[in-house]
Amino acid sequence: MKKRTTSFGRRAGALAARGMLALTLSLAGSAFAQVLPAHLDRANVPQGCLGCHAGGHGAKGTALLKAGTSGVCLGCHDLRAKERSPRITPRLDLRASLDKASRHPVEETSALHRRGEPFPERNPGARRHVACADCHDVHWSRTDSPLARLDGLDTAGARVRQDAAEFEVCYKCHADDANLPRDSKNKRLEFNRSNPSFHPVEAAGRSLRVPSLIPPWNVQSTMKCSDCHGSDDTLGPKGPHGSIYGPILVAHYETNDALGENSFQYALCYKCHDRSSILANRSFPLHNLHVVKAGASCYACHTAHGSQVNTHLVSFNPAVVTLPKSSPQAAGGVVRLPQAAGARPAPFAIPQFAQPRSAGTIEIGRYVDLGNGHGQCSLSCHGVEHNPASY
Repeated sequence: MKKRTTSFGRRAGALAARGMLALTLSLAGSAFAQVLPAHLDRANVPQGCLGCHAGGHGAKGTALLKAGTSGVCLGCHDLRAKERSPRITPRLDLRASLDKASRHPVEETSALHRRGEPFPERNPGARRHVACADCHDVHWSRTDSPLARLDGLDTAGARVRQDAAEFEVCYKCHADDANLPRDSKNKRLEFNRSNPSFHPVEAAGRSLRVPSLIPPWNVQSTMKCSDCHGSDDTLGPKGPHGSIYGPILVAHYETNDALGENSFQYALCYKCHDRSSILANRSFPLHNLHVVKAGASCYACHTAHGSQVNTHLVSFNPAVVTLPKSSPQAAGGVVRLPQAAGARPAPFAIPQFAQPRSAGTIEIGRYVDLGNGHGQCSLSCHGVEHNPASY
C-alpha cells in the first residue's frame, strides 16, 4: 500500500515548488537571465526542484530535502552518478576530493549544520562542523561565481550581507570562532592589512621589493585563499574541498627541517616565488646558506599568512628556534651553522656587522629589519647562536 501524503506535506511541497518557480521567473527577467544558477538549469538537473527536494516529507531538519544537506549535493557531485547528473565531470567530482587525506570534513560533520546558524561561533565547547551550504548557496551558485549570495565576515569582523569576497567567507569559520582549534590562529588578524607583513589576501602587500615573484604576480597583486588551499589535482574541482597535501594545499609544503631542498619540498612557495631567484639570494643574501646548506625549511623562519610583529613574513618556528643563550657560538667574527645531512663538512659562516642596541627579545627570538636588504636576528636555531647575527 502506498503511503498517503499528508495535507501538510502536500502544502509544503507546493509552497517549495511555488517558491522555486518565483525565483526562476525573477531570474528570467533579471541580469542573471544569461547565466542561470547552475542548479536551476534543467540541463544540469533534469528533475528540476524535485532533484533535491522531496514532494512531501523531507529529511528531518532540512528544507524538504531528500537527504541531509550535503548528502543531496554528493548524490550528484560524484563521477559515478551520471544517471542522476548527466553533465558531471572530473571538475565537478566533489566526492573524489572529499575522500582525500586532507579535506573539509563535510560527510562527517554536515549533520550538525543548521540553516541560519550564527557565525562566528561564540560557544567554545561547540563541535566544529562544515556543510556544503556554508560555502555555497545552491539556488544562486554559478560556475563563474560559486560563492554568489553568501554572507561573510569583513576585515573588522563585521557581518557582510550577501556576495562576500572569498576571504570573507573563509573568515566565517577561520577567524573569530570561540572554538578554534588550539593550533589554529585567527586568520582575520593574520591577514590584517595594518600588519607589518601579510600575504596579499585583503589588499596588496606592503613590501615594494619582492624580486622573486613570478609574472604575472607583482607587488600590486592580490590573491585568494584558494590560490594556496585547494585540490592538488589540476583537473579536479577548484576550491578548498580536499587534497593529498595538508592542510588542503594545492602543492606540497614541507614544514620539517633538514630534509634537503628541491622543487617538490617547497612546491607551494615556488608556484609564485622563483626558485632560482631564492637560491641565488636575490631577496635575502643568506637564503641559499639557510635553505640548501643548513637544511632549514621556509617554515623555520616564515609564516604563510601574516605577521603582526615582523616585516617579510618573519615568524620563527618554535620547534627549531629558541631564545639565544648568553654565549654565542662565534669564532673570528663569524657564526657557524651545522651541516645538513649529506652536506660537505667544510665550514661556512655568516659575516658579522656592527650591532645596534638590542630592544630585547619577544617570544622565541627577535628579528630586526634594518632596511635595504639588511637585518638582524637574535635566537638559537639547531644549537647555533645568533646573539645577534646581522647581514
